Amino acid sequence: AELPKRIDNVLKMAAILGSYARYYNLKHLAYEGGQHLQDHANYGNADVKVEANRDPRMGEMMEKYLRGWNEIGGDLFMYFTLTSGYSKWGSWGMLEDPKQTSPKYDAVMRVLNAPKAKLTVGVAAPGEIKAGEFFAQSHWAKKGSETITVEKERWFQYLVRAPKAGIYKVSFKAKTGDENASAQILQNGAKTGEIKVAKSDDYAASPTSEINLKAGLNAIRVLGTQGRFELQSISLTQ
Repeated sequence: AELPKRIDNVLKMAAILGSYARYYNLKHLAYEGGQHLQDHANYGNADVKVEANRDPRMGEMMEKYLRGWNEIGGDLFMYFTLTSGYSKWGSWGMLEDPKQTSPKYDAVMRVLNAPKAKLTVGVAAPGEIKAGEFFAQSHWAKKGSETITVEKERWFQYLVRAPKAGIYKVSFKAKTGDENASAQILQNGAKTGEIKVAKSDDYAASPTSEINLKAGLNAIRVLGTQGRFELQSISLTQ
């Protein structure tokens, strides 16, 4: 009952790491991927953990995990390991015996032989990104907030998935009490343009800048360059 929750949590963490990989134009790899259940602390539950690895439901969870990895845009997933004996020290292998099959092995084969799961992470372009939907940030801010505060040298990072490469217009819905407030837009590590936010008592659309999205996942970083403003959303249009 606990394992599906842990899979969801691991994939959320992996999506955050993936946003950094995209921003720095790196591959996002999984080293020694997979799962294990150990009793190295001698709790006396090794037998049930070994049986859990042989249970058909473990195959279902492995399939959920690997499909989820593809949905967040993960690259090469290196499973550890193909074959190993199961014991209190862990049930590491897809298989216990290379002459037999297992729920975990069958799940891996189903994922390999099926069409790759479509990307679901981030916001589809064209579309609107809510300010609180960031994946990474330079200073603390509450994820899921309706608005965030952007100020000089403070940045927030978002993931955008584009169906195909192309030029998109980007603008903010924001407000500020400063005469001069602005932010730099960085896409996959490269500076693209600066957006100025006009002084206003209410949230209003800013002037637009342009970014050239590549097909697939893109990491967009909003970096404050001058003044301070409250950001409500980011709009991507063609």
